[in-house]
Amino acid sequence: GLEVVVEMVTDNVVKRGPEEKASTSFLALVASVVGNLRCFDYRCSPKRGFLPSDSFPESKMEELEMILKTTNAPRLRELNVEYVNGTGDIFREGRLKGTSNNHWLNKLHFYSTWNLPALRCMSTTNIIPISFTGSSSIETLSINMDYCAGGSSREPERSFDATAFLGFLSSCEALKSLTVRLDSARMLGEMKPIDRVDMSNVEEFVLTIVSCCTRTTKNFMDALQFTRL
Repeated sequence: GLEVVVEMVTDNVVKRGPEEKASTSFLALVASVVGNLRCFDYRCSPKRGFLPSDSFPESKMEELEMILKTTNAPRLRELNVEYVNGTGDIFREGRLKGTSNNHWLNKLHFYSTWNLPALRCMSTTNIIPISFTGSSSIETLSINMDYCAGGSSREPERSFDATAFLGFLSSCEALKSLTVRLDSARMLGEMKPIDRVDMSNVEEFVLTIVSCCTRTTKNFMDALQFTRL
């Protein structure tokens, strides 16, 4: 099988040039061989020094979403999605750009329309995955969430959505190994009890907590029910 790495970085130019055309051609090539893909690595980085509303390559993200929409990759076993922290927050950016929340989320979760029956391993950075057709076959999952911007400030950019996190975990029925890293995670407002998620097949769980709110961590952990650990 093939392994493809897609890396997107914001440019400091507005006009379409050779690099933009090369990006389109590359994605078209990926679409043509998608049936043979074994691993897909996606890394999206902001341009340092850009304003938050301009920091992520929205046009490139939309292009990837459209070209690879409803992808059918029967051999894909590994999917890695990474959003590198910059001057702003990827979820707040959609509002700053004036785009609808759903429109922006479709770009962030481009993989959600893919058909991945053989998917076994998934890792994400700075984004909580949403349920999709490949969720039920994932055996190894790694989620790394840093809730601070890329600068020196350690103030969280957004609150920790434990409900969304647990909702995705509940869709991973075959999960055996789970690795979670939370940096500066905190839930805002009144903390209400969260429905417990049965992690009956998980045999390995690695949790790393950095500068997180104690109540947030406890609330999250209380919702995870392990029977094999």
